[in-house]
Amino acid sequence: MCGIRTRSHLSSWAIAPCLAVLACVGCVTTKVDDLTLASIETVDLQNQPELPASFGPPHATLLKVSFRTTSDLARIDDVFTLSDEIFFCDRPDVHVRLGSPFVYQQGIKVPASAETLRVRNATAASSVPITYYTFLRASFDENPEGKPPFESFDLKRLPKDVCFRLVGGAYRAFGWRSNTIVIPKHTIALMLQHVGRDPEPIFPKKP
Repeated sequence: MCGIRTRSHLSSWAIAPCLAVLACVGCVTTKVDDLTLASIETVDLQNQPELPASFGPPHATLLKVSFRTTSDLARIDDVFTLSDEIFFCDRPDVHVRLGSPFVYQQGIKVPASAETLRVRNATAASSVPITYYTFLRASFDENPEGKPPFESFDLKRLPKDVCFRLVGGAYRAFGWRSNTIVIPKHTIALMLQHVGRDPEPIFPKKP
């Protein structure tokens, strides 16, 4: 039991349990370490009702990135803190609005309470990989006066490797991160070359 003592010879073994309790405040036990890239396709913002119109200009080109995991994201601990991190693999600290901070399943943002669970209950057992998706912007022009300053980018003109992972937890310092998957720049370039031509989705090659 943690308590306050004023005796100067308080032993280190008595302090250790208290420190451990304090360090674990906000800790979660969620473990998602099997994300794999499922497919990539170009879509029109106008046709994605999951996203707000403010996500980009009308008919903006987006990359819909689908991924798989055996974790049922609607049932993980602290599910309402679930988000994603999308960043340039070679510049992870740069401020850039690459994509949506949310993940989706069958047109529904995860989590979405009972609605999401009804979708999941209709699918296979937990050992079967579940497919989710998110969206990347193909380009975005930023206001240079922003604080912090965000960078503009154009992946059609200058494609880059993009990294993606899931994060969560009430306190990010004590939260969890999934494994990171890479969306290769050559795949992004190939998809954006075909904008307006209704290309088929690209699926990663099986090992």
